[in-house]
Amino acid sequence: MEYLKSRLIVTISLVVTVFISSCSSDDSSTPEPPKPPEPPVVSTDVQTIPLTFSTPSIGLDALTLDTKGNIYVSNFGQNIDGTFTGQEVFKITPEGVKTVFGSELNVPAGIITDQSDNIYVANGNDISKFTPEGVKSLFVTSSGFPFGGLTIDEKGVIYVSIFNTTTLRKIETDGTITAIANDPRLQGTSGIAYHQESATLYMGNFVDGKIYKVTLDGTVSELADAGQSIGRMIEMNGALYVTLFKEHKIAKITLEGVVEIIAGSGAESQKDGAFLEASFNKPNGIAGDEANNTLYVSDYGAPRISKIKL
Repeated sequence: MEYLKSRLIVTISLVVTVFISSCSSDDSSTPEPPKPPEPPVVSTDVQTIPLTFSTPSIGLDALTLDTKGNIYVSNFGQNIDGTFTGQEVFKITPEGVKTVFGSELNVPAGIITDQSDNIYVANGNDISKFTPEGVKSLFVTSSGFPFGGLTIDEKGVIYVSIFNTTTLRKIETDGTITAIANDPRLQGTSGIAYHQESATLYMGNFVDGKIYKVTLDGTVSELADAGQSIGRMIEMNGALYVTLFKEHKIAKITLEGVVEIIAGSGAESQKDGAFLEASFNKPNGIAGDEANNTLYVSDYGAPRISKIKL
């Protein structure tokens, strides 16, 4: 009798175990609801800085940065009834606050910052100097030619491209102006950059899209053919970066002359996104933050400043 009881208990235990196992198996086989698809990753290699400008008189030109990360951009203006309308330099803080930094200028073009954060602006036949606080003074004036693009070396000497002439000039810290190169190929140059390690200047031609290398003894040679039309240019971390005004693109040129398009689809529009999917509308000014490997670009076709993280 005891034997039968034991067998019955074992049998019941096996049945219960099988039942529980079956229930667990049924539970685990219940399909889980499908997970919602993950949102696509949107690349923001090129990103617009949210700013508001009045139109139609705004035509943004050259850019420069100070040591605090403030952006300065000249307003060359638009051609309205045969006259360009620009009169201001705008300042944009790292937090995105825009103010008028300088006013009552005469179609301001090139702009550059020295090591003390003084700002120099090509202002018609003058170059105006602004202290970091915005106090304006006349640095130099010329007769017969308007100043264009500006760059500066480690000693504070400024070099100037002059669109309507064939001459490259330098301006000493005391305001003395001298010509250091004269070559027909320099007529039409707008962008200008200085490479400190080699003490060499580079000039970009707005008319034919070529980049010229100019030594300080005045020797001019062609470095590269970058495209149709070069706006402004800078040297950053051993390479040149230029705006291609008519092609709506940004190019990188090595000091050996190799050209690479790094941003812009070529569409004449304004769209953020991945490097070669983003678009610009007549990109013009360009400045570089070397420490963060970042470019800033101004559009002339419609007022916009974009940030490109390389």
